[in-house]
Amino acid sequence: MNYASSDFFISNCRLFSRRFPDQAALLTLDNPDKALKLLALIPPTMNLSPASSGDPTVSVQGQFLHSQRDPRREAEKTLSKSDIFTSDGCLFCGSGLLYLPELYSSAFPQAPLVIIESELPLFLLALSSRPLDALFAHPQLVIALALPAHEAAALPEQLGFPEIPLFTSPALTAVNPSWWREFEVLVRRNREKRAINANTLKKFGPLWLRNMCKNLQELGSLGGVQTLQGLAQDIPVLLLAAGPSLDTIMPSLHAYSRHCLILAVDTACRVCIQAGVTPDIVVLVDPQYWNYKHLEGLDLSSSILITEGAAWPAVFSITTRRRYLCSSLFPLGKFLEKDTIARGELGAGGSVSTTAWDAARLMGAKDIYVAGLDLGYPGKKTHASGSLFEELSHMHSNRLSPAETTLSAALSSTGLVPAQNWKGQTIATDKRLLLYAWWFESRFASFPELTTRILGEEGVLIPGAYSARPDDILALPVKRDDITRRIQALPPEEDRLVAGFPEAVQRLLDSLEDILLLARDAERLSQRTWTGANELHHITKRLDAIDQKIRTHPAKEVAAMVFSAQETEGPASTNTNPLAASQRVYHALVAAAEKNIELIKKFSKEIEVTVR
Repeated sequence: MNYASSDFFISNCRLFSRRFPDQAALLTLDNPDKALKLLALIPPTMNLSPASSGDPTVSVQGQFLHSQRDPRREAEKTLSKSDIFTSDGCLFCGSGLLYLPELYSSAFPQAPLVIIESELPLFLLALSSRPLDALFAHPQLVIALALPAHEAAALPEQLGFPEIPLFTSPALTAVNPSWWREFEVLVRRNREKRAINANTLKKFGPLWLRNMCKNLQELGSLGGVQTLQGLAQDIPVLLLAAGPSLDTIMPSLHAYSRHCLILAVDTACRVCIQAGVTPDIVVLVDPQYWNYKHLEGLDLSSSILITEGAAWPAVFSITTRRRYLCSSLFPLGKFLEKDTIARGELGAGGSVSTTAWDAARLMGAKDIYVAGLDLGYPGKKTHASGSLFEELSHMHSNRLSPAETTLSAALSSTGLVPAQNWKGQTIATDKRLLLYAWWFESRFASFPELTTRILGEEGVLIPGAYSARPDDILALPVKRDDITRRIQALPPEEDRLVAGFPEAVQRLLDSLEDILLLARDAERLSQRTWTGANELHHITKRLDAIDQKIRTHPAKEVAAMVFSAQETEGPASTNTNPLAASQRVYHALVAAAEKNIELIKKFSKEIEVTVR
């Protein structure tokens, strides 16, 4: 039996080519010669052969990826015995001959179905093995072939189902174990990042909402960071984070400022000014009060401030040369910006340093020097000397509770893990900081035209960056006059609302009022007393219709930002009350919509919004 029949191969590729990502465009076939060329990509170490059942099976370097007796029956047993296969969707790690994805597509015809294969030749064998029309007709099928591991790992989030269950077969991933190990690590990091973001949102969502509502005037009037594009073209940037190693460059910071644009995160700003250098640009994107305290009382009249619409409101009272907003990180801001002003997005990797690095990239810098980016605790220190955190620990210290005790307690509470520094030595860090390191690593890989040099060797080693000595900066051309001239040439701030902003606020209020009506209607329905299965079916059908409207509502993410998880917790639904869980969810959604509307109405009067 010839399982490498080009007839099957051509038919399946033609059916599938319109679904392929750019990376697999070579699979678009318009003549048999191309099919034969693709078949030639299959190495002799990959072989199709008939199993005892008559269905094809495949081996790679003599190791079979499926059963030699009955690969289809093997897939049927896997599908029936594993609880991972549900209507929530599935991402298959490795294609093999596609038996299991094919069965899954029939069992769950509307579920998201993603197939990732690192080895293009193996997928070509699957195409040539048998007709796969039913699988390729699946409406939510996505197949990614031969992508870099970091791109493949990002795919679920890009597709809109970041928590899709993963099915991994050791036999399939053994074909390229190093690729799949990297993919697994990156997927786990992505999910850890989302878990941290979700917990942060639960904790600080109400604070961010209140800040943004208080800052509506600034949200509607300040320009965006896109104004700074090109500011650092042909100029190196020295990015100052607040890690302990920042201390090593402070004595020479004034000399370095003659050669570089100085870009400081909020936590490093006080240390920088104490060294006699006012940063050219300061970045503050964390909405908490203590981040404002990092800048309180500092003379920043010659600095540019990059911030976010959810920053602590007092941040906007600080006197600076210019203020620019990056595109909002939060749904309320995104909603208002959508039809009014595009400010320019900056990466948010959990740390202000990640946003600052992305600001340097946006400004056109090709050489970025970074100091204080330790992402760990060298010498068991948490921050640079003179930072607000360290000053407060000394301010509140006494004979029985010295500053060292406070710092040690802060360190031990993070849950330390070991990592390697630039010297090849072990350094203490924690999982949160390692996630930041991974974000930098992924950004470095995404922008290979940029060179990032880490000053000092004490911090966590970040692949994709280079180690440099601080005095390397002194060998660079002097750029201070050029930097000053470019900053002075920036356009002045506009002191008026952008066109259409009051109307955007009104649309937001109208949308939230609509969600409130839907949620109240659903809450009343879920509380109704019902008798008999027919009446319950009627209620659930109406609730399903409301749910669909809420899921596709343009303001659903705004309301969800202060959606209280605690209010939805409680006993699960039972046979006697199958709508108990739904009642709690709708009640929480009502409260969230009411909170949004209350705060927006309270603080929107200054921007001339007509509240109906």
